[in-house]
Amino acid sequence: MYNTTLITPPAAEPISTADAKAHCRVTIATVEDTYIDALVKAARVHVEKTYGLALITQTWDMYLQNWPAGDSFHVRLPPLQSITSINYTDVDDTETEFSNTLYHVDIAKEPGRVKLAYGQSWPTVVLKTLNPIVVRLVAGYGAAGSAVPADIILAMKFLIRHWYDNRTAVETGVGIAAIEIPQTFHMLMDGYERRALN
Repeated sequence: MYNTTLITPPAAEPISTADAKAHCRVTIATVEDTYIDALVKAARVHVEKTYGLALITQTWDMYLQNWPAGDSFHVRLPPLQSITSINYTDVDDTETEFSNTLYHVDIAKEPGRVKLAYGQSWPTVVLKTLNPIVVRLVAGYGAAGSAVPADIILAMKFLIRHWYDNRTAVETGVGIAAIEIPQTFHMLMDGYERRALN
């Protein structure tokens, strides 16, 4: 597992307030808008954390402890759009950028990967002991919700409606039962590998 840090969050959510309200069949003007917006964000975060995805364009730092033994490494948070930079810090605390002429970026593969260019090798300096290699990456399906796969959008809508209708974690009555996430959500997300972020 790689450690990751969010640098630039998504500039927008994949589902608009109006679309979420329509799915929840909310017709009142603005009274519930703030709450519904919070549910939209929570649904996105849930999908991203559970399935290890980036939905709307966002920038992250991914930390490696060592250079890979082979000539490539995978990049977390598919789909990968680009690699901004790869920097490494040695034991003397000197930071150096690994030139982008020395590697190629594969964004067709999911998750994406970085592969050494022909005849190149990883630096051989002694690295500092904690998170010495920082890969800055841009990930996401695109800048707007229209770029996100339709099945993910629909799954999020079912989750938002579920949370809107069930505002407590348990159902009381004859007994007390946990309120489960609807099966429809899981079915729609079934084609996406569960790779939760730590």
